[in-house]
This record gives sequence, structure tokens and C-alpha cells, in this order.
Amino acid sequence: MPLSLESPRVYNDEVNCAIERPLSRKAPYKGYLLAYPNPAKDNLIIEYDLGKEPEYRFLLFNALGQLTRTINLSNESASQAVPLQGLPAGAYWYTVYNALSGSVSGKIIIHP
Repeated sequence: MPLSLESPRVYNDEVNCAIERPLSRKAPYKGYLLAYPNPAKDNLIIEYDLGKEPEYRFLLFNALGQLTRTINLSNESASQAVPLQGLPAGAYWYTVYNALSGSVSGKIIIHP
């Protein structure tokens, strides 16, 4: 079957990657994290309510494991855009990390 970008499909990362992430329940829920759209082009939106724990960081890695973006997240409910300009198309992995709570990871696709 040939691949076509004319009508891209949008995938739910939780279903396709089969990764259970406690921070990824649908909003509104204390401790949720949503990363969309997937696939992404110019910006990735991070929507979250991380509670009162301080110093969460959003880390974006390419397929080689190289860190490509780091965003500090506030400890309240918010939405933040992660700019993707300058990143080549491909598969990327994100991690939301807190020294007290550990980390939660997921996968996104960046297309041209």
C-alpha cells in the first residue's frame, strides 16, 4: 500500500503505542497530560494539570536519543506550545520528568 500525505491520519498515541501513562487521562483530571496534534507540524501543544509538585520538565528526543527540546512546565494547570521548527520529519519521544515523581513518556510524529 503506497503512503500518502494528502490525507494524513491522526493517531492516538495511547492506542498505537500501547503505553500506559498515568498522567495521560483526558482532561479535566488532576495529573493529566495531553500532547497534540499527532502527527505534528509546526507546534506541539502540551496541555496539563500536574498538581502542586514543582519543577516538571518536558524533554523531546529524536530517534537517535538526542535531546532536541527542553521546556520547563509550571506546577499548575496550563497549556503550552512547543515549537518544532528546524526539526526534521520523523519519530520523536517525549518525557515529562519530575525528580520527585519520576517520568512519563510518549511518542509523536513530526511531518514536513
